Amino acid sequence: MSVALHALILAIPLPSTPEAKPEEKPEESVQLSSLVASPTPKPAASPVAKKAAPKPPTKAASTVPVPIARSRPVPNPVAPRTPAATPAPTASVSPSPEFDSSAAQADFQESLSKIPGAIESPPSPRVFRQPDDFYSPGEDEELLAGIIKMQWVNDMPAASVLAELQESARLRGFTFDSIGDYGGGQVYELKTAEGETIYFVNVVPGKGGASTVVVTWEYDPNSPPPTVPPAVQ
Repeated sequence: MSVALHALILAIPLPSTPEAKPEEKPEESVQLSSLVASPTPKPAASPVAKKAAPKPPTKAASTVPVPIARSRPVPNPVAPRTPAATPAPTASVSPSPEFDSSAAQADFQESLSKIPGAIESPPSPRVFRQPDDFYSPGEDEELLAGIIKMQWVNDMPAASVLAELQESARLRGFTFDSIGDYGGGQVYELKTAEGETIYFVNVVPGKGGASTVVVTWEYDPNSPPPTVPPAVQ
């Protein structure tokens, strides 16, 4: 538009300037621009808005990340180990004292003297069918080693005497077990309820069967200790 306006202005012929007359009022010069329509004013260019200075980046508030609960695999339940029991201190066991059979032996000998028909005097070797099983050879009435006592019971057979001995042992809590034969009669082991040996008892029938001799031994006459010589057979 500006270029077209200038071209229009240039195309209009300018009037010739009359010579100036003296003393005449000069005519007012008319501006060419006034004859031409005022060009449409250009719209004022709007100032370029200044870009706002970039604000410094605000630091993001430090946020603590929320822990995400993750499902953990559930382990197989394991039975808790039972702690091994602490072993109790073993009490020192003192050796049991050696069995003292003297009281039981005295009690048994007393029971022998109470058998009906018991004679206080010891029997003669002639009462036995096998006297050498009880007396030393060549020596009258000397008992063999290991024999504690002989109780002679007159007018009572061996079976009746044995029944008396078994009942006496039962009343005292003893056992009366047969373990063999010796000297023409039976050998029994007299023991306590705990199994402790009191005596070895030999029930021997006398000659004729009318009397009985009860012989008490320290050991089984069929198995004497090595230091004891066997009886003469």
